[in-house]
Amino acid sequence: MSTSTPSFDLQQKLTFTDVQDCLPSALRALADKGETILGLPPETVAAAGMAHLAAAIGRRDLIDDGISVTAPGFNFVACSDHVSSADWLTCLGRGWTEPAGRFKAPNAPAILELLKAATGSAMPGPSPQNAKTMPMSASCFGAVRIAEQASYNPEPANVARLLQLAPDACLTLINGSADPMGEWNRLTPGQKRKLGTLLWHSWQGRPMELSTRDVAIPGTLCCLWSTTTRAAGQAFYRSIHFSQSQPPPLLFFQFKGASLRYPDTEAPELKEWHTLLKVRHQDRANTSPEAYPLTVRPAAEEFARSVANEVSQQPAHLRPWLEWTSDLMPRIFMVLLRDMKASWEKRKKEKMAELNYKYSPIDRSRYDQIKFETEKATFEATIPKNMVGLVLPKALRLTAWLLQQHFRAVERLADEPGERPSFDSTDSTDKSSLPESILSRLRDKGPLLPRQLQRSFHRMTVKELDEATETLKSGGLVTQLEDGKLSMPS
Repeated sequence: MSTSTPSFDLQQKLTFTDVQDCLPSALRALADKGETILGLPPETVAAAGMAHLAAAIGRRDLIDDGISVTAPGFNFVACSDHVSSADWLTCLGRGWTEPAGRFKAPNAPAILELLKAATGSAMPGPSPQNAKTMPMSASCFGAVRIAEQASYNPEPANVARLLQLAPDACLTLINGSADPMGEWNRLTPGQKRKLGTLLWHSWQGRPMELSTRDVAIPGTLCCLWSTTTRAAGQAFYRSIHFSQSQPPPLLFFQFKGASLRYPDTEAPELKEWHTLLKVRHQDRANTSPEAYPLTVRPAAEEFARSVANEVSQQPAHLRPWLEWTSDLMPRIFMVLLRDMKASWEKRKKEKMAELNYKYSPIDRSRYDQIKFETEKATFEATIPKNMVGLVLPKALRLTAWLLQQHFRAVERLADEPGERPSFDSTDSTDKSSLPESILSRLRDKGPLLPRQLQRSFHRMTVKELDEATETLKSGGLVTQLEDGKLSMPS
């Protein structure tokens, strides 16, 4: 990967201003007016909007790495300190969720038989060779049409039922009145594992097992949730202490403020955004899937390595919530590339309509034909020849910003007040041995920020940490690097 394309660096501290130009134009315009129209910070509108775009695309664009075929959709959880009475996620997604909600599926048994005929029982992830046999492209379903929207009911049986009813095997769960993380906390351990498995299979492009009869389909399952920080913090605590399964791949985003109960639905920026989502949703029915460009793979792999390196430096109890993030960038890339292509296709169509009006194709003179061809060629020369090269740096930067937000949200959620987790039962509570324990931590885990070091211990206050580290620094046993991390001298 060239030095001009950034890798992921948690210490870089990208701001929203740094990534605004990476957004699709309609989303950027809406984010700029987010406070006025929706009562939401621009950052929240941008992050949630990207998740909506990915979900609206469904399985329209596929990332094919030669082993599995995955869709660009990803799970998004917005956490707020305030309880909001407004269902702002559904409002933001209007334009594609409404057509999906109006869809009336045929009877479930008939769909189930078609799915079984098209896919068989559970099998390894779809390869490039068998990707064409997915239900989404099977002739018995006709065109790919919808991603079903549901008021959130997290029971795995309900999710499986909705997936069976979705003709293109795409499902997006958008929470309604209930707090989805609160609902998640109320699930039994077995139900959590099953729902988590569905989400992981969707993320990895593996067929999702939907019933006890071993029915499996290559599908896409997205969750777009708005939750309270407290409910998410409880989910973290219980995951760390009581769950034997891997946490689901959820992108967390912390935001302040509260959404408007009555957003300005007549605002032109919101209308334009809803129109864009509607068009992306319609694209699922009118075109065949596009594959992820292989030329991007080296950059994606290097970015993934840089993310994995940052994850490895985080406290052990946080890593399960971070490890899946290495594979987010290709999905963001596909969303942005799709938007750029569609934007230029729209401009070309508008330009051709303008030229045909200016130079009527009926009885067009030879002179007018020459002018028509000249103006057409002039416009086509402005269309970027290397859209992949233009989109890639933006995808890298935007993903890096989203992951920085995620890392910080995870760090905060794991430190929520209330039930205080014990992350290391071997920690000594003898404060006289604390300096020696700090040296052991730094020796094993490398340079750590003071806050990371504090969290690696059981019940240690900031004052206790500061006193111990000052003693070590004065003795030359610990140094503080320019980035603020504590380290043992090399």
